[in-house]
Amino acid sequence: MKNLLFLLLFLCQVFIGNLHGQRCSTVHSPAFIAPDTVCQGSEVMLTNTTAGSTFYWNFCTGNTTYVPTGVNLGDPGGYMQSPYYINTVKDGDLFYSFASTSSSGEIIRFFHGLDLTGYIDSVTNLGSFGVLNSNIRGVCAGNDNGHWYLFVVSGSTVLRLDFGNSLMNNPVSEPFVFPELFISEKIMIRKEGNEWIGFITDSQTSKLMRLRFGNTLANTPQIESAGLFLPLSSPCGFDMKQENGDWYMFVCNRSNSSISRLDFGGSLLNTPAGVYLPSLSYPLSNIDISLTQDCERTNGYVTNWVVAGVFMVHLQFDQGLAGPVTDSPVGATSAILNQPYGLSEIFREGDSLFLLAINNGSSMISRMTFPVCSDASIATWEGPDPPPVVYNNPGNYNIILRVDEGTANEQVFCQNIVVLPKPIFTLGSNRTMCDHDTAWLDPGEGFTSYLWSTGDTTRMLPVIQPGIYWVEVANSWVCKGRDSVLVTVNETFIDVVDTTICYGGRYWAQGSWQMEAGSYFDTLITIHDCDSVLQTNLMTEICTLRFWLPTAFTPNGDGLNDTFHPVAQNIHEYRLIIYDRWGQQLFVSTSIEAGWDGTFKGEPCESDIYSYIVFFQSYDNPGETEKRAGTMMLIR
Repeated sequence: MKNLLFLLLFLCQVFIGNLHGQRCSTVHSPAFIAPDTVCQGSEVMLTNTTAGSTFYWNFCTGNTTYVPTGVNLGDPGGYMQSPYYINTVKDGDLFYSFASTSSSGEIIRFFHGLDLTGYIDSVTNLGSFGVLNSNIRGVCAGNDNGHWYLFVVSGSTVLRLDFGNSLMNNPVSEPFVFPELFISEKIMIRKEGNEWIGFITDSQTSKLMRLRFGNTLANTPQIESAGLFLPLSSPCGFDMKQENGDWYMFVCNRSNSSISRLDFGGSLLNTPAGVYLPSLSYPLSNIDISLTQDCERTNGYVTNWVVAGVFMVHLQFDQGLAGPVTDSPVGATSAILNQPYGLSEIFREGDSLFLLAINNGSSMISRMTFPVCSDASIATWEGPDPPPVVYNNPGNYNIILRVDEGTANEQVFCQNIVVLPKPIFTLGSNRTMCDHDTAWLDPGEGFTSYLWSTGDTTRMLPVIQPGIYWVEVANSWVCKGRDSVLVTVNETFIDVVDTTICYGGRYWAQGSWQMEAGSYFDTLITIHDCDSVLQTNLMTEICTLRFWLPTAFTPNGDGLNDTFHPVAQNIHEYRLIIYDRWGQQLFVSTSIEAGWDGTFKGEPCESDIYSYIVFFQSYDNPGETEKRAGTMMLIR
């Protein structure tokens, strides 16, 4: 039911007003309070000001500002040869499309079934009715109080097909020949008040002709010029929309690759004032245009009838139909379009939007889909007061509220919200610094304001203390973002080693051999690249000759001095430990015979000075552990 009502709403707004004779709900200005703009990731607070029994909210509907996806529906039935225009309508719950094919001068009916999401269910060649020929171009279907008609233009002929109460019926044809027409292109019909009014572009005479039917489409139409000296040059496809009570028509001109805007004012019976739109960014061999008033914005799509390149261009009217137009290529459709010619109306079915294109180059139909977004924290809500909504990505989003859906009092309200991008930056990963150093935190340039957790408002922040620091920045849209970083400080520490050497011996400390008792200091680099201090308290003593260690060894495999170990007698409880100059333990042995071979973890150590500590007990002094420490040279 939601899909049907929403589609009827769209037909009422986009196709031909009351042309279909259906009960259509009207899209009103928002009856809820919402911001026009919001920052990415911020809460959108909505306040409902409408009374009703039921409320259905949608926060992420299909949007014609999105890039569409496309699929090729092919040429089911194989009837199309050099097709030109297509018109898609909904009869009750069923969708139909009608296409003109010039090679045979025939009308083809396509039955889509209950929706436009699948492939075409069936195809019927309605024929030429004895009057259509290779000049066949535009087609336009409409419903007058439950009675369906299809109008087809071919040269100077306007053919009316009467389908009765269903587009599935076989139609009764009636041609009207107008000498004022030469090469008719597109036909479109609207109802204004109680009068049916049609328009036809003539590409040979560069004129816009108006048809007047009176109060029913069953009448014989009268033809007249819509205006002299209009800015038209071989006009082809066109579309028209009403905005703030005024009618605007946009016409594609094939000869000079331009688009004209005709301003009718408050009535389609007025003589329009016309202008050529300023040159667009993308050169067009433009043929047809389809406009849609999607929420509070108007968007359009134009076919570019070229052999290769940009086959479709998106038009955006940010300041209304009378304002400037921006254009951009629709690159996503290039794989499925081939010299596209005519476009259908843009249909909303449920929360998605659809647009059909007829390809003159490949004689196939393509379908473009404007899918629903997936950026809202909640997609839908039932009830009068929805919770706050968050949009995760910047862009344009439509918020729609349907009140008393399915009843005679049904109302639909819509508001477009622009979600602005938040700042993109980072303070980087957590960092570690050395004591007495300074870390500079920088979120980058290009922001309008900076606020640090310290209260500073400068771009860069010097940090000397450990802690968690955050910064909040704002961009030119006044959107804010925040990031934090953990700063850790490795303090300088002093490691104290007490060692004793025999009087007359030596010990490597403070960058040289030391023989005198005292305290010596060495600076070491730790794994955190911070300086640490090793304090060696060196003491001397008079030793008896019972334990000796060499000052160097040559582990070269020649059998001489290949290992480092003591020469000793009368000792036990022995333990030897080897360190490199940075204090890393390389070797441990509890056997005098098992000396160090100059390797660490199976890899040869470099020629350098290494430290050792030896613990042992003498049989002369049982129970008393003695300690020896020193340095030796590994020579390769």
